[in-house]
Amino acid sequence: MSQTPSDEFTLPPPVDLPPVQPSMAGLAPRPKAGFGGWMAFAWCLLYMVVMQLLAGLFCGGPLIIGAALLDKADLAAGDPKAMMAGPNAKLAIMLTLICSHLVGLAFGWFILRWRVGKTWKRRIAFNRRPAGLHVALIAVGFPAMMALATFVDPFVNRAADEFVKRTGVDIKFSGLEQMLEVFKATPLPLALFAVAVLPALNEELWCRGFLGNGLAARYAVWPTVIITSFLFGFLHVEPRQGTAAAILGVAIHFAYLATRSLWVAVGLHLANNALAIIRIKEDLNFPVLQPFEHLVETSPIPFFCGAVALFGAVAFALWQTRSRLTTVDPTAVPWEPKAKSGAEVPPPDSGVVVTHDPLTPASVALVLMGAVAFAVIVALG
Repeated sequence: MSQTPSDEFTLPPPVDLPPVQPSMAGLAPRPKAGFGGWMAFAWCLLYMVVMQLLAGLFCGGPLIIGAALLDKADLAAGDPKAMMAGPNAKLAIMLTLICSHLVGLAFGWFILRWRVGKTWKRRIAFNRRPAGLHVALIAVGFPAMMALATFVDPFVNRAADEFVKRTGVDIKFSGLEQMLEVFKATPLPLALFAVAVLPALNEELWCRGFLGNGLAARYAVWPTVIITSFLFGFLHVEPRQGTAAAILGVAIHFAYLATRSLWVAVGLHLANNALAIIRIKEDLNFPVLQPFEHLVETSPIPFFCGAVALFGAVAFALWQTRSRLTTVDPTAVPWEPKAKSGAEVPPPDSGVVVTHDPLTPASVALVLMGAVAFAVIVALG
């Protein structure tokens, strides 16, 4: 019997094909968190335009011209010093300064509310009071910070003068000396409000708050501190003043991160500016920084070493007891700060709280030795 062809058929062997890749069409890359250094610089330029140019021109222009007319100054001569010499003109300048800082404060709040959202107070630690231990440590270390600022100031001026000699570019703004004369003639409460209270709130909300939060979302701690402090100095415009402000900004930002409270930064800024106003008010006869200035001239090396010893001891103690995020409710939804190098405070229902370690005996010993050494150097000077 002959075989008939089978109705069955065989499939060809399987072919190994590459896996099908999902289409990336229509999928945009995830944007980076926060912003970088150049964007922070652009934000600062916008801030300066709004605060100093727009507010200064629209608010200060009419005030100063009107005050100059009341003082019967010769406007046709076009001499700024003559326009600023009268008592009404000096008052108008202070009111202009107040107006500028109020506009800057409102602008900073608006940008924070827009860019960060309703939780902006928590994100920048605006709604947290510092721990009592941290306040005490900063109070002990504040004289050392002022001493180091006094020590650095002549070197900054000398470097600027050397730069002028070598390049022929004079970067010293005459307007600063005129403003100092205005501050001297202003009643102390108004001067403190315009030069200490408002700038501390305005500039710390902008620099440590908005810029610090945005940069911390992208950078580690020290790049954030350095960029923010540089921009803090840049906002002061005058190179000598700006350099000192940038150096001071590093210490302020360190204290802000260690204590996780923007009010620490505001307090340090306010105290620094208040002392500067008290220093130039000769009628008060309160030589608050004269001992430091005398020691810079007579005993610079022991003075510097004593200030560094106290400042370093307090900085070590602050870092050893720095604010930490501690989980107290493991059953709550896991929470982590959006900016790992920032100062964000956890929400109330997150099961996470802000704590700090107690002072170690080593930290206590270092702070006491630094305080005693610095006090002895100042007393013997």
